[in-house]
Amino acid sequence: MYSELRIAILGGTFNPPHNGHLSIANTVLQETDSEEILLIPANIPAHKGSDSATHWRHRWKMLEGVALEHPGFTADDCEIVRGGISYTIDTIYDIMERYQPSGRLGLVIGDDLFDGFHTWKSVDELLSLVDLIVARREIPTKNHVSYPHVHLSNALLTISSREIREYVRVRQDITRYVPESVERYIRLNGLYVD
Repeated sequence: MYSELRIAILGGTFNPPHNGHLSIANTVLQETDSEEILLIPANIPAHKGSDSATHWRHRWKMLEGVALEHPGFTADDCEIVRGGISYTIDTIYDIMERYQPSGRLGLVIGDDLFDGFHTWKSVDELLSLVDLIVARREIPTKNHVSYPHVHLSNALLTISSREIREYVRVRQDITRYVPESVERYIRLNGLYVD
């Protein structure tokens, strides 16, 4: 099914998925030759602490709903199914085996992660397998990246999942920050209120 597609991967905790994630994913489809973007929620992130005790089922359901609403987006639960710490190199091999993409995979990372990118597991092997796509998260202009890459011109949206969780906790409106399906899921399931 996917053998003729160019695939890019956008991973994260997605706790919750928000409009910044969607902006990056849409820009990848517009500015690269990727035809499908896989949204992959981490089981246990390797490069940041667990930002909440939100069960993976809730993060998965929200992300699955988002993917269903956007052509070209696919939610993939391989890191959750695999369990343990989510290492990108393992995910790349998993996706290559299951999807059999034509050409190299695109790997999307935010510029906020780039300073520590050299510490990622098997980084040289990883770079031999993917085309690196750098999205703007924190810096309004392009930052210096020492690895071959494509720089996206996505809108710089400063909202974070952590801030959205705090807004929910203090009963502030989040409708401008998240898709309607995510806002509804959070409300109906009473997430982030404790």
